[in-house]
Amino acid sequence: MASTEASQETAIVPRWEWRTFGERFDVAADELGALAPDRIEESDEIYLLSLDGTDTVKVRGGLVDIKHLE
Repeated sequence: MASTEASQETAIVPRWEWRTFGERFDVAADELGALAPDRIEESDEIYLLSLDGTDTVKVRGGLVDIKHLE
């Protein structure tokens, strides 16, 4: 039973991330700022960047996450 619990805690869950860069997000910032967070999680990460700028490795909480820019 302990091995099942351990595997559930370290299961890899694929997900998408979107990032937007710009200067003016007044409406979105106001709307998102008015929402109460479901949870707050603080963490420390280490990022390793490639010279070509397309891949990133993130180390957090004993896990390694490889990100590829598409």
